[in-house]
Amino acid sequence: MIKMTKKYSIIVLIAIILLIIFIYKISSSSTAKSAPPKPNVMVNTLQKKLMEQSETLTGDIAPEQQAIIYNKVNGNIEKLYVDIGDKVKQGQILALIDTTIYSQNVRQAKAALLQAEANSQNAKLSYERNKVLVDKKMISQQDLDNSKAALDISLAQKEAAAAALNNAATQLTYCKITAPFSGTITKRNFDAGAYLTTASSSATSGLFTLMNTSKLKINVSVPERSVTYLSEVKEISITADADNQKKYSGKISKTSQALDLSTRTMNVEIAITNPDASLKPGMFATIRFVISKKDDSNTLPTQAILSDDNGEFVFVLNADTTVAKKYVKVGIRSEEISEIISGISETEKVVCVGQTLIKDKLKVRVTEK
Repeated sequence: MIKMTKKYSIIVLIAIILLIIFIYKISSSSTAKSAPPKPNVMVNTLQKKLMEQSETLTGDIAPEQQAIIYNKVNGNIEKLYVDIGDKVKQGQILALIDTTIYSQNVRQAKAALLQAEANSQNAKLSYERNKVLVDKKMISQQDLDNSKAALDISLAQKEAAAAALNNAATQLTYCKITAPFSGTITKRNFDAGAYLTTASSSATSGLFTLMNTSKLKINVSVPERSVTYLSEVKEISITADADNQKKYSGKISKTSQALDLSTRTMNVEIAITNPDASLKPGMFATIRFVISKKDDSNTLPTQAILSDDNGEFVFVLNADTTVAKKYVKVGIRSEEISEIISGISETEKVVCVGQTLIKDKLKVRVTEK
């Protein structure tokens, strides 16, 4: 009986020891799971950099002045004086339309005017004689009135003949097609000998396209949200897709002062300085409006700044390798860097990599770049 009691006691003791070992292992495993490894982060301090608040838009480069030059009279092109690429001055003859018919019209109109002047002179003399005769009671007042009416008619005919002559002379001058302003011929649609009419006014029916390429412009559609900033623009830089390494300066020359209801944008005209004539009409350009500029701003990588319902914040590294959540005020920002106005000091180390994997008061491991 005593032997059985001892044997039973040993079995119970062994069971208790095994239970203790099992509980210890479970406790150790639970402790290991509740204490995950410290997340790796990278830190940085505030950096002094140039910050610019800007708006980037696009547009097509156009000449400040351009025109499609049409013929004002019908006829064959007798001679072309210029071609594509030629530079011309205001008033320069570009082409000549056959003047044969229009010269004859001028001569005919001159003859008609001479005849009208002769009739007018004769009617005037007749009226002057009748005024004397009516005073002597040799003709009736009706005869005098008739001569006055004849004089008035002759004067009107003379005026009409003079107007016809002026019109014929003007038509003759239209045979000489001249440049309305100085510029460059960028298109010619017809050859010498082609017959031109004034019936069509499409772009392809014009004889020439003339552009003043010494001054250029860009019409930009500014979105509604940015219209209020136009008065604060400090500078405008322009790059063309053809050479995006070179920058050109511009300035606002005109604004429409009204928004297009269909697009909610306002048309703004930018005048471009193009001293070396490297920019050409038709090029696609990127326009950057610099609204404000600060030369010595405290900055952080934009990715370091997080936000919640209370605002924007960063994680700052403490001496014990824990992190502290601090709310900051952000100024000018770009895709890469943002200006920090307040909230942290210049000596504090801010988590810039790994910030999305941590939380306030968590211990972290700092790694180098």
